[in-house]
Amino acid sequence: MKNNDELVRKVEIVTSDETFLLTYEREYLTDIYPGMIRYSVRVTRGTETIALFRTNSYEYQPLVPLEPESIACKVAKEWEMALRSNPMEFIYHQTVTKPRAIRPGNEHVVVIMGSPRLEGNCSLLARWCNDRIKEEKIPIKTIYPGELQIHPCIGCYQCYNDGQCVFDDDMDEVIGALSGCQLLVVCVPVYTNSPPAAIKALIDRCQAYHAFRALTGDTHAAVGITLAVAGRKGPENFTCLKTILHSFMENIGIVPIGEIMVDGLDEIRDLRKIPTIQGDINEIVEKALRSLRQTVR
Repeated sequence: MKNNDELVRKVEIVTSDETFLLTYEREYLTDIYPGMIRYSVRVTRGTETIALFRTNSYEYQPLVPLEPESIACKVAKEWEMALRSNPMEFIYHQTVTKPRAIRPGNEHVVVIMGSPRLEGNCSLLARWCNDRIKEEKIPIKTIYPGELQIHPCIGCYQCYNDGQCVFDDDMDEVIGALSGCQLLVVCVPVYTNSPPAAIKALIDRCQAYHAFRALTGDTHAAVGITLAVAGRKGPENFTCLKTILHSFMENIGIVPIGEIMVDGLDEIRDLRKIPTIQGDINEIVEKALRSLRQTVR
């Protein structure tokens, strides 16, 4: 992200005991979203931040009669008055919460098993991937979204204030795994032409990871493959799914390098009835592993 900060106000507040610096900044985040502006009000004492307020222009819904600049301006004025009148009381009521740290996982490969059916065809895809990757003794982590506590994204855009979601749940572990992997494998069925609810919730909540990357300049990159199944016949059943998964990967710095889409499973029922399928899975995984060997070994 380009540095487009604009200092709106800077005031030094000298009391009988110490000196505070209040700053009010406007940041243009148009590299992230068109017209996005983040406003920050900060009070420091030496090198210590003792109060911080942030808000951005995407937080405010059309039917809410509020706008971020006036709110930030109001906070700046109220804080300045409070510091001048009773700085100790102001400090007493302030808590600066540090964003939860993203702890990258140690696994080079992450497999997302996106079906709630743990003994279904997607579980076969994930199992074959795991078996092939483990042959190479490469660290691997499998994520089961349906077994995790993941609150749906509410579109509040507050993650673009500090790079962190407002919800503290199992997504922290998921984002940590994604931020450390070099290969992502998504195994997913088609539900009403799109991914199942649990993996869609995971995808939407990765918006906070997008915010973190955009705000911090994180450039971690990986490659990704998609393995999908559909009950009905015809490649058109995967159209929406492919669009969603490609957008998901692009959003978090993952480059799609291959996919296998198997349709018509309402009639076939068991993926293992397709003679070539496991070999096809091994081939696409091997293609992905070739891109990892230089960094993993």
